Amino acid sequence: MIDTGFTYYSGPSSRNIDGFNHAAITYVGDCRWIVGFEDQLGGGDTDFNDIELSISGPLELLPVE
Repeated sequence: MIDTGFTYYSGPSSRNIDGFNHAAITYVGDCRWIVGFEDQLGGGDTDFNDIELSISGPLELLPVE
């Protein structure tokens, strides 16, 4: 792994130096989500599979107000 010196954040893309969203969350059913990350400046290949986390459990989806 090469340290580029950049730090990327989830949430609003304006938080990142390149203005790109570096995390994507996908609900895949049965209380399971995949959180994928893009690790390159400018979004790289935008496949969000550079690092993937699988989150599951008895979680409840609530609407955002």
